[in-house]
Amino acid sequence: MPKFCHNCGKTVKDEDAKFCNECGASFIEKTNEEIKINKNESAVISNKDIKSEIEPTVNENISPLSNKDLGNKLEAFTAEILEAEGWSVKKNEMRRLDSKFIAEWDIIATKKIKDKTLTKIVECKNYGNSVQREKIDAFIGKLSSFSEIKNPNPLFVSISFTDGARAQAENKNITLWDKNDLMEKMLNIKIGRHGNQQKEIILPYALPLLIDYTKITNLELKNPDKVSVSRARLFWRPFYTIKYSVNVSKSDPTGKSHTVKDDGICYVDAQDGTVLNLPTPKENDTLFDIFPTIKFKDSEEDLFLKELKHVPEHDYPIPITDEYQSIRIDSKISKLIAKENAISSIIYVNTKTFNYEVKGKRKKNDDFDFEFPETRDFNIVPKKGDITIKETQIVHVPKWDIEFISGETIYRREVIGHKGTIIADPIGHCPQHKIIGLELFKKNTIAVCETDGKALCKDHVFLCPSCKKWNCEDHSVKCSICGTHYCSEHITNKCSDCESLVCDKCLLKCPICGQTHCKKHWVKCDKCNNEVCLSCTTTKTSMLVFKKYICKKCQS
Repeated sequence: MPKFCHNCGKTVKDEDAKFCNECGASFIEKTNEEIKINKNESAVISNKDIKSEIEPTVNENISPLSNKDLGNKLEAFTAEILEAEGWSVKKNEMRRLDSKFIAEWDIIATKKIKDKTLTKIVECKNYGNSVQREKIDAFIGKLSSFSEIKNPNPLFVSISFTDGARAQAENKNITLWDKNDLMEKMLNIKIGRHGNQQKEIILPYALPLLIDYTKITNLELKNPDKVSVSRARLFWRPFYTIKYSVNVSKSDPTGKSHTVKDDGICYVDAQDGTVLNLPTPKENDTLFDIFPTIKFKDSEEDLFLKELKHVPEHDYPIPITDEYQSIRIDSKISKLIAKENAISSIIYVNTKTFNYEVKGKRKKNDDFDFEFPETRDFNIVPKKGDITIKETQIVHVPKWDIEFISGETIYRREVIGHKGTIIADPIGHCPQHKIIGLELFKKNTIAVCETDGKALCKDHVFLCPSCKKWNCEDHSVKCSICGTHYCSEHITNKCSDCESLVCDKCLLKCPICGQTHCKKHWVKCDKCNNEVCLSCTTTKTSMLVFKKYICKKCQS
């Protein structure tokens, strides 16, 4: 039994394990079925390719690299992808924060598109476990104290993220790249190196594409013309659907027979061997300590599982068009390993506990005249022979990956293309609301700011009545009287008393002094009933403490 996995280098804790829980590599001699994998090497990227880039080769004679070294490998791998996508990359940049402290950024990437210069600030964390929300919050805090770059378009790269981390990142428009994203991007780069792969492909089984390009790029905004599609890709991700049945009967020590029966479908990710419908405990992300079980966001695996329950089509042709790039992802996990993972899941689900009474062993209670029976547990754990695998299919599921550019802000939309289940869509929800994840607290965006390109809800983006442009609070000026937001060039009037900005509707010219004043400093003369500014009046107080305003004309 190896101490480390020969494929990914992860430590193997279970001495009896037949395959690696991290990458699915088998520890037994490979069968003919496994050897036949990856016939077309030029179009296949495996988990091993990803891990070989960002993890060291580990054996008993070589100590593992430090966390810093692992992080450096992930930074180099991410930089390679960004450069292939046309970004100019600077690694380990030292920049001064607003607090005057010097901070290091893993990657700062820039790209010129027409007359715009886009910037992307990248954080890379190569942890052994999923990135928690606290790390996303720390990244947000660091960005908030770095005003040198107005639109940083933050990107966080790691192997995996918790549900809470994903919810917080989507809320703040932080793009996340996990192992699946890295694999898809490397596949896209490899396809580009080997020429155009946009030829007709027939998938044996696939969920049909019901969300077409027109639907996926539609934006429910008042000014959609200010947003453009910079990249559109349609990935076809593979999953194993394994139909099974379980039938096992055993007798407890008293001779009573117990039966466990089950029929169902097990879904396995063909990229990393993850069983999607295995009911294992998940990491809790909490809103407050008193609500420890609130789930902020379904994981990506949960979302794919919902769509996989629909019936696939046989011999489905992948749509080919010039509007977007269609990319088929081949399975990286063999059918044998997928079955092994499924069987482990099926055994886990169908392990049942029954109670039986021990004959002749009743406990007598000293305070009562009757006896209590002694009961014991009897477990039924199905064996491989008790499980029948009826059918195994690979089903491809379409997933849209759309990149929008609004001003100097980049948005990424990820949607499953069959029924339209949303994985991430930060352009659709306003980031200004603090409580995240729960749909109840989300507010839909209505427009993008035409200055910085940020998509906001009706409470945070406003239409200028003069020029009909939409701007956020930071790039508009509010009339101090009516509260209407204008572009800065369309509200220049100032009150002569308080010097606050006032729109034309709320500004009045005093007939006595000829100066402009806001309505707060405007009164009616109690003698002539003419409206004048406060500066051109005197006040008189009656015995009933009522103020009377007398204009200068009436005083004379």
